[in-house]
Amino acid sequence: MELSMIRLDADTLTQDHFDQLFLLEQDCGLDSYPPEVLLECVVDLETFGCFEGEKLLGFVTTHYSSRYLNGSVYIINLNVRRSARRQGIATVLLHHICQYYHSRHSRRTVSLDVGKTNAGALALYRKLGFRELGILS
Repeated sequence: MELSMIRLDADTLTQDHFDQLFLLEQDCGLDSYPPEVLLECVVDLETFGCFEGEKLLGFVTTHYSSRYLNGSVYIINLNVRRSARRQGIATVLLHHICQYYHSRHSRRTVSLDVGKTNAGALALYRKLGFRELGILS
């Protein structure tokens, strides 16, 4: 499987990319963002897509601010197409954002929130070295 990473922003986001983002968001079975909110997130924040050819397999949306969160990177959304899960796509996305932010901002801290019932995500984050800092109520 040959994968490519594309930073999706106002200059690179095509209608096809957006349609795939929206369908992938719905495919994940969660309360998906309305199209206008998803578009705003992609354009205003940092979103990276993992593609096999033209097919979007997963994406991650992040926020970085040197003034907030002690200058850490915050993962807002990470989604992988159901049919592409357990194939390393989330790991590729996470490694990519870590390298991206480290090379541009010397950031090593990445934070996120994950539901305590999302066992698959919790196992992945632990495997990749994330530490639990607390439980949100």
